Formats: sequence, structure tokens, C-alpha cells
Amino acid sequence: MKVIKYSEYIADIPNFIITYCLHYFNPQSINISEVYISMKPAGVVRKVDQLGRIVLPKSLRKRYQMNEGDPVEILVQGDHIILERYRPKCVFCGSMEEVGEFKERYVCAQCMEEMNLIPKNA
Repeated sequence: MKVIKYSEYIADIPNFIITYCLHYFNPQSINISEVYISMKPAGVVRKVDQLGRIVLPKSLRKRYQMNEGDPVEILVQGDHIILERYRPKCVFCGSMEEVGEFKERYVCAQCMEEMNLIPKNA
């Protein structure tokens, strides 16, 4: 496997790249042109069907442990499409650490602690 800088590879691909990101990060903080992508040629080209769907090859789904029903977030940056394993973020601070569901919203442990400090009469 060869690690290359994204900008060196852009000439060899179409106007967009679809990347399934295994690591968790804040996509707003990323400059896609400076991201280093570790790529292994998949040797597969897929066409978009009538409904706009693209089928990911079974080998990729197996390799990245993607199962039917797994949530995937679709992010857009410029003319790039990024598929990322969905991880809930805190509605208050955007943190992805220790996030739990509270009244159908995701809240991190730190914000929950801060909310518990607010007087009930306030």
C-alpha cells in the first residue's frame, strides 16, 4: 500500500472521490486538499442507478465491517463526496466523546454535567 498526498492523485480520478473514512474526526476541521489518503486500488467502477444509488462491493463492506442497516454519513466538501461511519455528536458542543441520548438528542457527558449544575428554578 502506498501513501500519497491527495493533491498528487487528483489528476487520476473523476471530479469527485468517494472515501469511506474509518477514523473519526470533525469533518468541518479538514481541508480535503491536504488530507493524506492511504489508497489501495479497488479495481471496481460502479455506475449510479436511476434512484441515485451506488452499490459498494461486498469485499469493501466486509473489509470495513459494514453491515446492512449501518448508518453512514454523507459529507460534501467542494466537489468531493465523503462517506463516513456515522457517530453521533453532542448537540451543544459537537463532541463525539462519551455521547449518550437524552430526550431524542445526543449530549456528551461533559455537557450533561454542566446541565446538572444549572439550578432547577432557573
